[in-house]
Amino acid sequence: MKTERWRGVAGIALLIVFVASASTHAKAARSIDSVQICSSKLPFRWNGNAYFLSGTYTVHLISSVGLDSTATLVLSVIKPVEPRVTIAANALVVCKGSVVDIVASSNLKIKPYYTLFTPNYTVNVGDGTDSNFIYTPKNGDSVKVRMDLKDAAACITHQSVYSNTLFFLVKEKAVP
Repeated sequence: MKTERWRGVAGIALLIVFVASASTHAKAARSIDSVQICSSKLPFRWNGNAYFLSGTYTVHLISSVGLDSTATLVLSVIKPVEPRVTIAANALVVCKGSVVDIVASSNLKIKPYYTLFTPNYTVNVGDGTDSNFIYTPKNGDSVKVRMDLKDAAACITHQSVYSNTLFFLVKEKAVP
């Protein structure tokens, strides 16, 4: 190391040398990124490029010290799913005061939140992810369910959808 005098101040000159052997160049860095993205989130940006279609894309990069690397993107573009919810009851014609079981079913793989709408009130069961409801209808009541999707990462067309509507016929109990 060499010490020099410059304007009366002692300083140290430092030289950093990167030494790359032939074996370093033979082992170029490689990386593979696999990404699934909803088509509504396109374009997908990666390594300074914009991508719009599913496919495998490779870029060759050179570092500031001259080492090269290869990066590969395996991009899968997913079409959004249109969420659907249907409800069914164990009975639509019941005696006065009878309890009805209502079950909501969805076409999604994620767990949605359900709210049952009745003529007089709104029902959430537990944390809202329960799809089973117990209801005591009055004659002429109609009910439906709203399904809300809180998963922002889900690839769906709508965050909330309503089910079909069920109509109830309530009969007076038979007198013995």
